[in-house]
Amino acid sequence: MLTLEGMGGGRTEQRHVCEECGDPSRPAQERGVAIPLGVVRCDPCWERLANELAEIDGVTDRPTPEPDAESTRWIEPDNECPRCGMEVRPVRTNYDRWVNLATSPMRAKEVPRPYRWRVRTLTARHSAYPIGVIAVKVSGIEPLPDDPVTPAHTVVCADPVAIEEVRRARLAEVERQYRLPPSVGEFEDE
Repeated sequence: MLTLEGMGGGRTEQRHVCEECGDPSRPAQERGVAIPLGVVRCDPCWERLANELAEIDGVTDRPTPEPDAESTRWIEPDNECPRCGMEVRPVRTNYDRWVNLATSPMRAKEVPRPYRWRVRTLTARHSAYPIGVIAVKVSGIEPLPDDPVTPAHTVVCADPVAIEEVRRARLAEVERQYRLPPSVGEFEDE
């Protein structure tokens, strides 16, 4: 933390250092689009981390570059799946990438774990008016079987590669259920 002496008093300015490279010459900041992720990274380290997260989560697109003031090019992501042609809902993730989601929610028990997302509405500061949405990966606390989740488009995609990918994910879910230890309630005397 740096203290800057100004006219008639002091004020403090907090300067972050990247937690990965530790280079104080690179400006670093806490990352996360709407929900703080609890990491402080400089731009190159953040790009590396965000790309790793995107690969793990199966996220499709990188953020679009800032448009030129004179440009008339369409900057929104395409609303059509490049593999099957079905309509998709491109939504920005918390780590500044875009994911193609299905257009309607499904029950959590119908969607394999790797494809579960929640869409969170963003509001303006000190307001109830929505200004956008953000996709957040469902993890940590498992949703109840009938809770609505928004699946990644891969779950409903008609492409044979996507169908096979989801089939393998469902098989992995079944195998995981068999490997879990039995619950304590199954062994209690009645």
